[in-house]
Amino acid sequence: MMRLGCFGLLIALGLLLGGGQALYTVLRNRQPVTLTVKEYLAHRPDAEWVRLTDTHVDLAECATSGFAGVITELYIPVRTPGEDRGKKVGILLRTKDAQLISLITELKSAGHDPARLAKIVAGHTALLAGPREVTGLVQIGLDSDDKTRNKLAGLHMNLMPSFVIIADGESPSLLRGLAMSAGGLALGFFMLRRKASASTPPPLIPNLPPRHFGDAPPPPLPPK
Repeated sequence: MMRLGCFGLLIALGLLLGGGQALYTVLRNRQPVTLTVKEYLAHRPDAEWVRLTDTHVDLAECATSGFAGVITELYIPVRTPGEDRGKKVGILLRTKDAQLISLITELKSAGHDPARLAKIVAGHTALLAGPREVTGLVQIGLDSDDKTRNKLAGLHMNLMPSFVIIADGESPSLLRGLAMSAGGLALGFFMLRRKASASTPPPLIPNLPPRHFGDAPPPPLPPK
């Protein structure tokens, strides 16, 4: 019971922190900041919601994440068009785009078969060229997973030490912030109230005179 109570309080705290960060992001980002990849890397803005123009997403060098052999996310280097691949990458696009995931899955299944690879590439030239614009939220604070960053840094993707991850298509959500904050407050109040009621001792039983069982009290003792 003690462990369950502590676990519940930790969940409540996590919801409050996550909700607070979401609300803070909403207040700081009323509109996305628009700039090119070069401009972003030269002078990173004090904003999380960004729209990057003049971009090329390099699917050939993307990293995948998934479960039980099924790809669920892609981490794609974002470059300027025609940029040398030897240059360090400062931006990764984290996307769950179904078309891109399907294409990467198909390419992986082709293995090293040149004919099959050429056929897949020929059928997806527009998709492989990548979008010319990227919009999303830069992952910071609780949204930034150090474990994921360390894994990506170990994949030899030629990343800058200060590389950022942009969540594809995400935008500040007031509803999410309010819902998480309300959920954290409600759960925290419930757990604290439960803990307080569990720690309250039961009322003491008053001292009562001894009771006699039967229809009549016992007869008095004879005099000596």
